This record gives sequence, structure tokens and C-alpha cells, in this order.
Amino acid sequence: MNLNFQVSSAALLMLFSCVLALGQEFRGSITGKVTDPNGAVVPGATVVVRNVATNEEGTATTNDEGSY
Repeated sequence: MNLNFQVSSAALLMLFSCVLALGQEFRGSITGKVTDPNGAVVPGATVVVRNVATNEEGTATTNDEGSY
């Protein structure tokens, strides 16, 4: 292998690595359904989630089917 080929290969590898990293998401998602003790859905309920490591909170409100 010559030096130009090695440099070109390394440059392409770095470019493709950067492009792949752009598609990454740093957050996850949480889904679920809120029901009462009888199993009926609870529309309009507020759901609060907290990251215990950072104390960051997120909220969601359930829809007509009790889903968030």
C-alpha cells in the first residue's frame, strides 16, 4: 500500500463515522397506559418521569385511551 491510499482510506473512514453518528438519538422514549384499579383507562392523567441521575423531569398527559 502506498501512503496516499492509506491517507485516503483513513479520511473516508472518518467521514463515514461522522455521518453514522449524526443519526444517533440521545434520548429514549417511554410509552404506557394509565388504568384505575378496575382496569378502566384514565384519560387526562399527568405522567411525570424523572432521570434520577440528573433530576431532569419530563411530563406527558394521557389521551382518550389512557395512553402516553
